[in-house]
Amino acid sequence: MLLGAYRRRMKRARSFFTHSTSFISTAATCDGYRFASAAGNWSRSSPAVRGNPAFQGGPGGRFFRVACAHGLEGIIAKDREKPYRSGRGGWLKITCRQRDSFVIVGYEPSTVPGAIGRLLLAARKGEGLVRVGGCGTGWSYQESIKLRELLDEIRTDKPAVSLRRKGAVFVRPMLVAEVEYRTWTGDGKLRHPSFKRIRKRADDATVFDVPVTPSRW
Repeated sequence: MLLGAYRRRMKRARSFFTHSTSFISTAATCDGYRFASAAGNWSRSSPAVRGNPAFQGGPGGRFFRVACAHGLEGIIAKDREKPYRSGRGGWLKITCRQRDSFVIVGYEPSTVPGAIGRLLLAARKGEGLVRVGGCGTGWSYQESIKLRELLDEIRTDKPAVSLRRKGAVFVRPMLVAEVEYRTWTGDGKLRHPSFKRIRKRADDATVFDVPVTPSRW
């Protein structure tokens, strides 16, 4: 009885694989052929097994822009004229970079006296502000000193967003930082942000606006 059930299951499995197509991204060897030693078109296909499509030139650029537009971190690329290598050799990680403006709501002091360790940032959400993380790179030592002096002039005891961080210095939301970053984390924070410049918050039109009910927030 068990043997009969096993045979029926295997028959269904053979039928499934006969009428299905599998997709592979990379293959080092297949039927004794070493793709690692071949350059150029190293992805081979058959009716049942197909390689992922390759994008070259213009299509590759459009593919990258679509990936960035969907909030992905980037794409992986390979030189078609070079042989396949396992591991990281020969592969390129092309990352997406976005640039937006965020309100500075405070900072964390640096271990270097008089400098800033990290800016605390917020975006606009509805009628208020919501914290989107912090930025701790993108400025020189001298720029950090000047930035701290500027922020110390607008210090406040009441943070503009719900925030509890030991040692943080809060400021009135009067200044905006232009920041370059890769993408967003699952909990709505900036991923790999880098400071670019600062300006006064003349209006809210240029401050990043978080949708009230987006799925990722």
